[in-house]
Amino acid sequence: MLFAKKEYHNMDMIRTSSKDALKRSLMQMYQGDVATMERMYDFYMKDMEKVPDFDPVPPSMLQQAKTTIGELFGWADANQDKLVGAYNLFRAIRSGEPISSVSAAPIADVPPLPKL
Repeated sequence: MLFAKKEYHNMDMIRTSSKDALKRSLMQMYQGDVATMERMYDFYMKDMEKVPDFDPVPPSMLQQAKTTIGELFGWADANQDKLVGAYNLFRAIRSGEPISSVSAAPIADVPPLPKL
């Protein structure tokens, strides 16, 4: 046929995050045409050797919250002096008593206790 209708496929629906996702998206795209699907799968996979078999499981909401809170407390612990300095600055601006830094130097030499 001279003016045959060209077959159109939406290439945005192809997911290459894993082998399983690629197979499923190609099956949906080619709607049962197994030969074309296998040919396209081989075409995509010949350049991608390190693609996982299945998509990794996303972390749960609880795991995300634990990670975020842990990072927040770690940042606050690492920047404790800066936070205290900023608090002292705001207190000084408001004419209040600034607090002192929490870090105290350890005692160098402790004399032994006398025997009774």
